[in-house]
Amino acid sequence: MIMNFMLRLFCSCCLFLVVSIMQAAIYPDPVEGVVTCKGKGLAGVVVTDGFDVVLTDAQGRYELPRNRDARFVYLSTPAGYLPQEGGGHIAFFFPLKKGRLKYDFELKRNLKDDMKHVFMVQTDVQVSCQEHLDSYRSYVGKARAFMEKYAKERDAFVLDCGDIVGNTPNLYLDYIQVSGGLGLPVYRIIGNHDMEIGVRSFEHSYKTYEDYFGPIYYSFNRGMAHYIILSNCSKLILYV
Repeated sequence: MIMNFMLRLFCSCCLFLVVSIMQAAIYPDPVEGVVTCKGKGLAGVVVTDGFDVVLTDAQGRYELPRNRDARFVYLSTPAGYLPQEGGGHIAFFFPLKKGRLKYDFELKRNLKDDMKHVFMVQTDVQVSCQEHLDSYRSYVGKARAFMEKYAKERDAFVLDCGDIVGNTPNLYLDYIQVSGGLGLPVYRIIGNHDMEIGVRSFEHSYKTYEDYFGPIYYSFNRGMAHYIILSNCSKLILYV
């Protein structure tokens, strides 16, 4: 009788321990922060880690459960606002860091009416060597001159639809430097030539890209338009 009781007690303690460990792994401390413009909280802004999605409250605050597979916390920039820019990318995201739980976003007002906006699409830049960079630099100069007449009166940006490099991720920094000559915000989409070949999993194939440019799935708003950026690179393909 005593042995049965002790066995049940031992099993209950083990079960409690397992459940506690699982809860600690699934429900760690949440990621939180605030979305502001000139220090004032913005309500109703979409914030996500790629797994869960929440809206900011009346004070601009948000809270997300921490997902162990998440690499970023980022927002869908609302119409009428722009994210900060820096490091060659549009800063609508933060890489999640171990031990850091708070991530605040500071947006800026779009000084132009984004109900009337224009964008330029470029694709398959595929820089693989210095010669390609020189050719792209020449194109950038011409593209900037073409877009300037529109950007004077309208909100303008660029969509780069992928294959930024030609299987040469070591040229990302050079591409960033040259594409900065466009003088406009550049929203980027991953292409299969931007992925790494021979890595241990599909998820690792776009890690370097994300290190430079952020999440491969995101969205943003301009006026009444909602732009959704998706990756259709379901597998690695080598072209011969």
